Amino acid sequence: MNMTSNQTDSQAAAPSAPVIHDDRDETAVDSDEADPSEQRGVFDLGVDPDVPLRPEHRTWILQQLELLAPLLPSPIESVRIRVVGDRSMTNMHIRSHGIDEPTDVLTWPAPGNGPRLDGDIAVCIDQGFRNIESVRHGIEKELLLYCLHGILHLAGYDDQSEEDHRLMHAEEDRLLESIGVGSIFNPGSGLSGDHAR
Repeated sequence: MNMTSNQTDSQAAAPSAPVIHDDRDETAVDSDEADPSEQRGVFDLGVDPDVPLRPEHRTWILQQLELLAPLLPSPIESVRIRVVGDRSMTNMHIRSHGIDEPTDVLTWPAPGNGPRLDGDIAVCIDQGFRNIESVRHGIEKELLLYCLHGILHLAGYDDQSEEDHRLMHAEEDRLLESIGVGSIFNPGSGLSGDHAR
């Protein structure tokens, strides 16, 4: 998703996945009102202590993820998302891809990730702040886009070829439009798939 020249955000091998779930962080969002047979799963959104994410932005992101859950291509078992800074993201990027620089999103499917989505996602707030300098939305929308991007990777989407990139980002914007957030990757361009960034 990151549009800089040599960065990648494709799925890393599961053995390299960092532990990004913090049992002390009571941030899981679970839909208790849903019929247990139709329950879509759990999102856990943790934030590293040194990350400047406002609590109301974190809450908004979780609310949007819950709205997205029933629209996703697969039900969710458990998706653990961690908002990190450049230093942590660079360390994870080195371990998973051998690249010594931050990226926006890294995704690690859980071993045996099957029909129900299960995995870890790291999203970089510092990369988000750099990216929003050229767009007209806040950090909360940029981080929501990164979270959705990682979730779609867990669902099997890839963005390594130009066509896959176009299809994946069009799906992101379609899903975000369907919950009323609007197009984030290509704002104002509808679902054309043109690379606005």
